[in-house]
Amino acid sequence: MSEIEVFLQGAGISRTQLVRLPENATVNDLVEAARQHGLQLAEGEPPIVMLEDSDEPLPLEAKLVDAGLKHRGRVHIHRCRRVEVTVNFNGVTKVHPFSPGQTLQRVKAWAAKQFGMSEADAAEHALQICDSTERPSEDTHLGSLVTRPGCAVCFDLVPKQRIEGAR
Repeated sequence: MSEIEVFLQGAGISRTQLVRLPENATVNDLVEAARQHGLQLAEGEPPIVMLEDSDEPLPLEAKLVDAGLKHRGRVHIHRCRRVEVTVNFNGVTKVHPFSPGQTLQRVKAWAAKQFGMSEADAAEHALQICDSTERPSEDTHLGSLVTRPGCAVCFDLVPKQRIEGAR
């Protein structure tokens, strides 16, 4: 029997994990594999499994291939159906709900559009977690940054680097 490899992110999983499952495995089997890699869900909390950048959860009973998961596809497992994202820039705040499987690249593109930034200006900025200096990579799933008890995350849109002129 052949296997399918899945890149996995989720609540409580600190780094992207590559898991291997039988080709006929179900989404529930993937959830069990995620638990072995640190998935944190409270007792009785149903897992929400989403393909990367998708807004719709996968049915837990579905076979991975029938659910649309490709070999080396990316999946996010979380407790939140939606994550309320707040982005601050130049004293203005914008808020929008995203699925936990959305990447920061998507969030940044949305924010740049909301703040009327050109592509060139957007390329010079990064999302930084509010009240920190942490700037997660753009391929990070939103849900990986959510902390209990809520389903929200806050970012500041900041310049990647300031270059001061010589005197």
